Amino acid sequence: MRKMFQGFLTDNEEEYKELWEKALIAVDTNVLINLYKYTTKDTYKTFFDILKELKDKNRLFIPHQVALEYFYNYEKNMNLQQEGYKKLANKLMCLKESANTNIKSIESEYPFLKIDDFKFFVKDLEEANKKVKEQLDKELESLPDVKEIENNIIELLNEIVGQSYNQKKIEAIQKDGEYRFLYKVPPGWEDDTDPNKQGFRTYGSMMYQQKYGDLIMWHQMMDKAKASSKPIIFITEEKKEDWWEKDKKAIKRPQPHLIQEFFEVTKQKFNMFRIERFVENAKTYLNIQVSNEQIENLTTQVRNIRKIAEKQLDQEYILRKKLNVSELFQYLNDGDKATFDIMLESSNDINLDGKTANFRHNKAIEWALLNSLPKLEDRVRELGVILTSYNPAMAATVFYTLKELPKNVYQRSSLLLDAIDFAESKIDFYQGQGY
Repeated sequence: MRKMFQGFLTDNEEEYKELWEKALIAVDTNVLINLYKYTTKDTYKTFFDILKELKDKNRLFIPHQVALEYFYNYEKNMNLQQEGYKKLANKLMCLKESANTNIKSIESEYPFLKIDDFKFFVKDLEEANKKVKEQLDKELESLPDVKEIENNIIELLNEIVGQSYNQKKIEAIQKDGEYRFLYKVPPGWEDDTDPNKQGFRTYGSMMYQQKYGDLIMWHQMMDKAKASSKPIIFITEEKKEDWWEKDKKAIKRPQPHLIQEFFEVTKQKFNMFRIERFVENAKTYLNIQVSNEQIENLTTQVRNIRKIAEKQLDQEYILRKKLNVSELFQYLNDGDKATFDIMLESSNDINLDGKTANFRHNKAIEWALLNSLPKLEDRVRELGVILTSYNPAMAATVFYTLKELPKNVYQRSSLLLDAIDFAESKIDFYQGQGY
């Protein structure tokens, strides 16, 4: 009976211990990418050394799909910590420039005032900027070396990455995925409507649609379990319901279907853990030498990384909803406007299902954003020049928008549109007052 309902039944202590003694440890792409996001060398080393020890014991396995997704994504994550610290320091050090501009503006507008008594504030900010620079250097020095991480991961992956599938196998998985996603069979069905997962990737002789990436990886883990006659423990930072069963928002356990399907296909057990839970178990059952303090520090940083990722997803969703199509339209040339119209019309075809219509609409918006960005930036510069004649400090704020633009097209466009709205409203005010 237990074999029929493994997904719902918890292993006893003896079975749990046996799983940890025998299992291969498979690692998800997000776990490898996280190695670039730890803010201390000790925390990075704690987790990397665990992976290295597992490899030395022939216990570590990297599905080919995991490695492929890693190489597609790691470069844009390598310098996020450095970028964050530098951006914070730049914003703080710009306060001096802003204060100086404000003082000069008031001096010009009210030459009869005794302004010199307020200039101590600029001098204080000069001293503060020196401290900011010193602190920035300390923080950057404490960060792990990203080139070292890159080289260590490449060495880690060497000889433990599984084989890729041929195109025939990929197409069979994708065809099966259409049926699975329709009925929400895990894993991967939540990617079916993710606008960032609708495109195709090609590498060498293979091509796959990104939304089926998790399903391809799932098959690779099952194939490894069959070939090695060993169970699999999967480390992942994934949190979606196509991997986990949840009690409201809290993760309860792996999706029961995954555990049952894995056993029926491979005759082996499957379990999965997020990073900190895995490390706790590895200490207990694999005799990994890691202190409680190291686990606590790792747990704190992993949870902070999750909060940032969740906040970024929430912000992108809000920005998608906030963007006004008519605002974008005015920053396109006539040819682009015609193309944009056609793309929007195709997304409104009554014969399309909701998923396809939503995908086409999002792609049309992204296309319009990319094509309007140069004109949005030109408009910000133009308005900044005009505003300089009325209020140099406000103009400096507008120009500053152009210095720290994010790479994300939604965030970039939203900031530019906000800067344009701000500048236009201030210019309208000054002109209305007869300045």
